[in-house]
Amino acid sequence: MTDAATATETALPEAPAESLWRSYFKACVAGFAMGMTAFGLMSGGSLVEAVIGSLFDHIPIMVLMLTLAPALAIPVRVLDDVARLLHLPRGVSDVAIGAAVGSLMLLPDLTRGEPPNLMGVGFVIGGAFGGFVFWRGRGYPDREGRIRTLRTALEEARETIRARLGLA
Repeated sequence: MTDAATATETALPEAPAESLWRSYFKACVAGFAMGMTAFGLMSGGSLVEAVIGSLFDHIPIMVLMLTLAPALAIPVRVLDDVARLLHLPRGVSDVAIGAAVGSLMLLPDLTRGEPPNLMGVGFVIGGAFGGFVFWRGRGYPDREGRIRTLRTALEEARETIRARLGLA
């Protein structure tokens, strides 16, 4: 075991794995809260205004997002399967999947041909945070012996794609 792997393993606290659905629900709530907080901060408010002001202004959106969370489980599962096929490390893939789900808030602006608004950007940040919360809630799976840099993971993913497409 290398010193880097030992340092990373000791930096992450031991966490018992929660159930899949409990971790997913916590990730959705945390992602929404972080998205609204990031949106409030990027809009120029203070931290208190960002958390309290935007949370009470967007309660209907919160109810809608938590209602749609079960429907998002299907594309999340597909993205998880793609990440496994590409051999992405578990923590990286969870954060990337969260950011991808958060980027759905960018679609209304992008389909109208407008630049993304701050709320969409805030939800990308919130989604990435939700992905981390999910990874944390599942007990940091796939960290022993497979700690790699993002660059190594992306290079392996590129080679896997090229091999599957017959370009290798």
